[in-house]
Amino acid sequence: MASKKEIRIHELVFKSVEGLITEEECRELETIVRNDEEAIAIYSECIKLNMKMLCLKEQFSGTSDIMLILQKTEHADSADVIDDTYCDVLHALSEEENIAPSVEVAEDNLTAVSVPEKVRSGTSLNKLHKVYTRLVSLAAILMFLFIVYANMFPARYTVAVATVSDQIDIVWDSQSRELNNNDRIYTGQPPYILRNGILKIKYDQGVDILIEGPAEFEIDRAGVYLEYGRIFSSVSETGYGFTIYSQDTRFVDLGTEFGVEVDREGRSELHVVNGKVQFYAGPAGKVISKTVRESMAISYNTQAASVEAIPYKGEGFARVIDSELGLVWRGQSSLDLADIVGGGNGLGTGRVGSGYDLRTGEYVLNPTILNFPRIECKYTPVAGSKYIDGVFVPDGSIGQVVINSQGQTYDEFSHTQGDIRMAITNGPAVNDRLKYPVRFRNGADFYMLDLSLSGRFYGTKESPAIYMHSNCGITFDLNHIRSSYPKAIVSGFGATCGISDQVYNHLKKNKRTVEFDLCILVNNECRYINRFSLSNEPEPVSISLEPEDDYLTIVVVDTDDATEYDWCILGEPELILE
Repeated sequence: MASKKEIRIHELVFKSVEGLITEEECRELETIVRNDEEAIAIYSECIKLNMKMLCLKEQFSGTSDIMLILQKTEHADSADVIDDTYCDVLHALSEEENIAPSVEVAEDNLTAVSVPEKVRSGTSLNKLHKVYTRLVSLAAILMFLFIVYANMFPARYTVAVATVSDQIDIVWDSQSRELNNNDRIYTGQPPYILRNGILKIKYDQGVDILIEGPAEFEIDRAGVYLEYGRIFSSVSETGYGFTIYSQDTRFVDLGTEFGVEVDREGRSELHVVNGKVQFYAGPAGKVISKTVRESMAISYNTQAASVEAIPYKGEGFARVIDSELGLVWRGQSSLDLADIVGGGNGLGTGRVGSGYDLRTGEYVLNPTILNFPRIECKYTPVAGSKYIDGVFVPDGSIGQVVINSQGQTYDEFSHTQGDIRMAITNGPAVNDRLKYPVRFRNGADFYMLDLSLSGRFYGTKESPAIYMHSNCGITFDLNHIRSSYPKAIVSGFGATCGISDQVYNHLKKNKRTVEFDLCILVNNECRYINRFSLSNEPEPVSISLEPEDDYLTIVVVDTDDATEYDWCILGEPELILE
């Protein structure tokens, strides 16, 4: 099977012979053959092939003409012979004529023509002269082009077409050139070999690609050659026709977002997220063509030269990365707000048991129970999270309570004493009263909250939860979240809310009660409110969000002038993405 380099050299030489080659393509050809013995050998054979084709285009009148040329070349000085291989072509033609079956022609159709011998000989010599002239002219023209471009454009043999815009956990192969943020990427460079990590590249023509290692790739003017690895591309209208290709396949964009995976054995997969892609595969003469549309996927088997439909993997490719946040979004349909409360980005990077202090807005790793502190009811911005706008202690007795950094207020909270007990945490927090289960820190016992609702345990990586003890409020910045996930629409909020089973059982056993309000605000409008007590079962909460909604605020306030045991659990709190 011809290599990509060999195919490209043949294409460029053919264009040169036909007079169709551009200045940029001449530079590309020069770059390919420069200091590359294999490329030079391919180029040489390609030139010979084109010269042979030129010989075959000449109109010889008969065997005697061909044999005369052969005789002339056989007795010529070696310096006058272009290459013995050209004579091989003519010998082959002569032998074919000698062994071809004779054809009888009726005498009535024959016309006697007397041709002087000198004229016939002169005609053959003229043809010999024409062949040599054409061959020498072709070689001279090609050599002249290379000399001109090598001297006129010695440092401009490639074109810058893209820029590295971000990268996460990158490890390059020792034999590969490295790329850093803001580096310009040129065509005609040796393959890049990425051992690990994700690289984001932005093309000048309006195409963003994410390449995930391990991968080997080359950057072209309007596409990427992928030897192996995974690529996700987002193509704007100006990038229409962008192509990802391997040795046996081509994936041509028709206005889309799509992912391509090629393994080391040549098997490839295409997953179309939006729009459609034109797929081509197979050897010359047996090319398979197929249009693949949104939410469809296909694979191509090189060995069998077959295409088949496969299950669509919506989360199989990295679509968005942000190195500052450690963010890698693969098209997940939701963001975990508990993970964000734990200092994460909503995709599992947060820490269970950590959260934000209501008094300072600071992130704390091991928040502990507070001894009935009463603090000023004020809004405290959170500087340590891009997604959390701020925290506050609600108190309806003061009237207008500021609930976000834009100064919006809400004045219908229940009257409270302004007491607080705990930080707002991702999962269980430390508690020194209810002894379940036992943990150890610095040689002393301490205990974690049991965050189960109706027998289902929450507060783990697999089943996350936000723990909120009255009185507290937290506001999420929806616009910052949207800016981190530009391909998604934040369409709603959902969670399962209620009182912890541990509190319920403890209070029932001791014949005590508990009561608090859970309020959910969008901007400064209340979208949900419910009063929880021991008579409540956990219930699902679902709220729609619109593009113009800036803030989501969750508040827990006491309603009986007592904060003891006001354990509000929000199981699997998430923002819905579409």
